[in-house]
Amino acid sequence: MGWYQVDALVHLVASLLVTGYTLFWAIMALALGRTARPAEAARLLGVVRDSRWPHVLVPFSLRLRLPTVGWLLLAVAALSGVLAGLLGHSVAVGGMGGAMTPLLALKLVLFVALVAGHALAMRRPQAPLLYMNFLLTVAIVAISANLMR
Repeated sequence: MGWYQVDALVHLVASLLVTGYTLFWAIMALALGRTARPAEAARLLGVVRDSRWPHVLVPFSLRLRLPTVGWLLLAVAALSGVLAGLLGHSVAVGGMGGAMTPLLALKLVLFVALVAGHALAMRRPQAPLLYMNFLLTVAIVAISANLMR
């Protein structure tokens, strides 16, 4: 297995983890929105935001806040995507040897929107923003699947 294949695997796993992370937040917002009053739901989303991970087997001082986990996942996805473009020399993945395709440009714009949405949501978690982040993630994954066709 070459470096490109290893990087593609890392990018795929990172995208799965980012999707799961945004799905987690969307499910939390939905569940709290159904069971608590709006002010209480907002407070509880803040409690979730301030929680630390992993919650077992790791000393508290070494646990990461949940937003930090999200930032790490987004960084790995972004870096592995850039590296895939450099290693693949492909127009489809944004390699240096070709022009940027409209789909790739859309994917990058949506990714920037996801990063901005994550920054906003981790300052003050709100259900609509968390739903939007999940939808952006699904759109990015759908576009990525079409980039490799």
